Amino acid sequence: QSKLSDRELWLLAQFLLSGRSLGVAVDAKRVDMRAFYASDNDTGLLEFLAKHGVKVLSTIILDQQSQPIQISMQQGIFMMTNIVQYPPFLIAKSLSSSHPVTKGLDSIVLPFSSPLELSGPAAKADILAKSSKYSWAKPDKTNPIVVHPFQLQAAAGNDLKGPFNLATAFEAEFSPAVPAPPKGVKAKSPLKQAARPGRLAVVGTSKILAQGLGVPAANFVFMLNLMDWLAMDADLISIRTKT
Repeated sequence: QSKLSDRELWLLAQFLLSGRSLGVAVDAKRVDMRAFYASDNDTGLLEFLAKHGVKVLSTIILDQQSQPIQISMQQGIFMMTNIVQYPPFLIAKSLSSSHPVTKGLDSIVLPFSSPLELSGPAAKADILAKSSKYSWAKPDKTNPIVVHPFQLQAAAGNDLKGPFNLATAFEAEFSPAVPAPPKGVKAKSPLKQAARPGRLAVVGTSKILAQGLGVPAANFVFMLNLMDWLAMDADLISIRTKT
């Protein structure tokens, strides 16, 4: 929810160049759950990921294939509770059946997720999860976006249409996203090119493990599998996904 420093971004770039694995769950939008609106969230990670071919659009995906939520509202002296479908809490059923991270999973829920566009080294990346064909989103960098349960509007003519990429993972020899050490950072022998291939995984929301939002147990299995894949340990994944 805050911007990474130039030093931190440079260290992440060096980490990838060294052939190690990085997993990023990033919020392109900052969501205010009291006012129910989403505004741009500058973490520095969007530019960093774009240089590796993963463009995270600064918008929120809405999907008719979504999880219901409970809303309580004051009506005079009474407190009324309603169960409503909430399109920003999309249910991703289009999961990769071949990748070890998602093999054996039926669906996951991604609250307030942003679309991923892939190019360059990520063009042939494995797509772990996609939204449904009934999903839509405001254009990139629309600010702010209203996410109130009773003020959400159907897709308009200029809105982006799904399905959208929600999570990706790939292996590549990465180029230096931050080519030179930032001012004040002393490095004995910084890497200027990849020492060996590294692994990068990107999820378009950090809310995937937010228990306060009622995410299902499958989300935790997904993230544990992703950690194992990044650690290059597929054996644990095969054990975890057994019935």
